[in-house]
Parts: sequence; C-alpha cells; structure tokens
Amino acid sequence: MQLEKVNFGESSTGRPDRCLTILIPTYRRPRQLELALSSIFDNHSESDLSKIQVIVGEDGSGPPWEEEYDLLWQKMGSKCMVFRNVHNVGMAENLLSLARHSQTMYSMILTDDDSLIAGALPELLALVERAGARVPGTIVLPRLHVDEDGRPRGRSATVFRSGRVRPSGTNALRLTPRAHILTGLVLRTDTIVNSCWMWALDNAYFPMAIQYYAVRDSGAILSNKRVVAHTVDNETHWHRWGSTRNEQSQRLYRDRSLILETLTNEALERAESRSEKIRILLIRKGLDIYWLTAVYLNDSNFDYEIYRSREAQCGSAVSPLSRGMFVAATSTGWMLQRCARFARRVSS
Repeated sequence: MQLEKVNFGESSTGRPDRCLTILIPTYRRPRQLELALSSIFDNHSESDLSKIQVIVGEDGSGPPWEEEYDLLWQKMGSKCMVFRNVHNVGMAENLLSLARHSQTMYSMILTDDDSLIAGALPELLALVERAGARVPGTIVLPRLHVDEDGRPRGRSATVFRSGRVRPSGTNALRLTPRAHILTGLVLRTDTIVNSCWMWALDNAYFPMAIQYYAVRDSGAILSNKRVVAHTVDNETHWHRWGSTRNEQSQRLYRDRSLILETLTNEALERAESRSEKIRILLIRKGLDIYWLTAVYLNDSNFDYEIYRSREAQCGSAVSPLSRGMFVAATSTGWMLQRCARFARRVSS
C-alpha cells in the first residue's frame, strides 16, 4: 500500500497524556469530512482535545475531490495527522493503515459523514479511562441516527445493558451485529491490526469480524452513553460492489451472510460443551430477527418478501420460525407506538 504524507499537525506527536485516537477514513466527501472534524474540534475544550489524537486517511479520491481535500487540509490539517492513499484501496485497507499509526491503547472509528455529539468527548474519555487494567477489546456504544441535516431519524435496534462482558466466542457472536456500522466502534488498537480478521478485508461487513475477535479474546464494556451521530439515507459509495443498486444490495446481503456464517462456525468449533453450542445456534437464529427488525424500523418501504428472496439467494433463507418471531416483535412494537401516541394526545 502506498501512502502519501499530506500533513502532520499537533496530534502527530506521541504524548503520554493521550488516551484515545479517532480514526477517520474518508473518500470523496471533503465537505462532510469538514463537518465531522468540526464536531470534534469546535465543540470540546482544549483540555479534552489534548487527550486525543486524530488521524485522517483520504483513500485516493482523485479529481475534483482531491483539490477540495487540499483546501480542507490548509484549513484544518494542522489539527490532525493526514494521510492520502496514492490509489483507492477500500475502507478496510484504509482503516488498517490508519490504525498502524495510532499511538494510543484505544482507537475510535468515525466515518467521514458522521459526527461526534457536542460535549460528548469527556464521556468518551471517561469510558476509556474506566476500562482499567483489564483492557477489554472493545467499548460498545449505541448510536444516534440522524439525517443529513442532523435531525433524529429512525431508531437503532441496539438496546443493551451497561457493564462488562467476559471474553468468549458466545458473547462475541452476540455482540457482532452492533459492529456492522463503523462509526462509534471503540477498539483496542491492537485488535484492529490483528491479522485474524484479514480474510474479511474485501467484505463490506469487515467491522463485524474485527469486533468478534476483540470480544472473543479480550471481552467488552457495554455503555448506554450516546457519543456519536450516524447519518442514514445519505449518498454512499458502493460502486466497488456493483454498477447498479440491485447488484450492490445483493453483494451486501452476501457479504453479511458470509461473515455471520464464518463467525458462527468458528464459535461452534471453540465451544466447550453441548449447551454452549445450543446457545450459539440460538444466538445465530436471533441475529436473523435482529436484522429483520433493524431493517423494518429504519426502512419505511420495507418488503419482507424481497428481503426473504435476497436471503435465499445468499443461501440463508429465513425460516418460518424466524418470520413468525419477526411478525410478533414488529406487531408488538407497532401497538406500543400507537399506545404512546394516544397517551401523548390525552396528556396534551
């Protein structure tokens, strides 16, 4: 991989008081990247900013984006370490190269079209500091879903309790879906550069593999603190996965199925008892429900038959049991929504 050193700012020097690196891979989004950087540098105190390192990797966007990035480096490049890939290498390789330059125990990923919630940096730093001597592989955080104007949009199906999770393949598989989006992943830096997930470099869902191995080997901390905002329904650059929207969608479904099947089989191979194998299979079944529910809650045009057809083409057709559980879960959610609306009308 060929890297061009564009600029080295204050964050490039190793300082003992730094405890977190924010890794920002970017591709053809200079304007959105400026907002992402502003969400870090403009909304937090100098004291908190002195404890972080920010590394940006521009993945060979080419003209005219290259010129826009150059203007951005002139404006904000002194605040962060900036690299440019000579050729486009893809998100996974880009992120891997950034992690190798991280100088802190933990690194958080923030994609170029997302942002850090104003005032959230102290909470984030406190979580990293509380990780303590056990040094868990990852800190799992919920995300605030917003539209391109920053308004709350949809919901995240990642609801969980706070606390520590011990290392195991079963726990790793259970937490895997919460890593399908890069933004908000706080990982021990050495888990990002660990070679055990290299088989997933060309898979769109490679973050799930990274988090699986991090939790399997070192456990996790679960937090209910929202510190990042994830933009949904915005322009994406999926041309690496196909020339049409249908081709791209099919590639994404295939990649997700491959990741889940591979990690499930690995967890089963490491299981030490029959009961643990049963738990793993139940978790795998629950992941079908998780994905169905997540798609349902965040897509107003959701069509179950289309979803099932895509799953079937990937060799993992949704079973009648999964469909029944999904219908029950979404029907209950619909009823609760109606009850909440009625209660608000009555109270007003």
